[in-house]
Amino acid sequence: DWSPVADLNPVLADGVWTVDPAGSLVALPDGGALWIDRPTEWYGGTDAMQIEGRILRTLRFDPATGAWTEIDRRVYQHKAAGVVPDPMHEVVAGHTRDQALVAPLADGRILIAGGIDGVTVDPSTAADIYDPVANTWTALPPMPVARANGAAVALPDGSVILVGGDGEACALESCE
Repeated sequence: DWSPVADLNPVLADGVWTVDPAGSLVALPDGGALWIDRPTEWYGGTDAMQIEGRILRTLRFDPATGAWTEIDRRVYQHKAAGVVPDPMHEVVAGHTRDQALVAPLADGRILIAGGIDGVTVDPSTAADIYDPVANTWTALPPMPVARANGAAVALPDGSVILVGGDGEACALESCE
């Protein structure tokens, strides 16, 4: 049921407002879910000073209450007016990254790896673990290769393989 989050960046398709299901939806052991990288674009200002930005959220669904709660937010903005727009600036730091590779781990934690850096708009080497029991984020050492938009698969031995995606200059055919 997307209705509790329908006001977060709805999309008009064939005359009907729907929810853009961008991001990664991951089931949690308690019956809940995480919606990682829920993007919202925003625009404002005047003709002389146009400002735009992007908000990336991670939302958590609680099956006991049927409610979604925001557990992480990252906000970028920049002045869009002029021949050369002002570069993006991170104005609220967070762990959520656009187009990240996501995998649930056997112990119930969630790996969030890579994704797009919202300032440079390049693939990232960042990786984090989210612990839904403690509601904490832990930064991991950077990956050897930046990537976004690939697949993350948890393996039976507890490791995770990251496959494909976009690299800094081209599509990746490597695995980590």
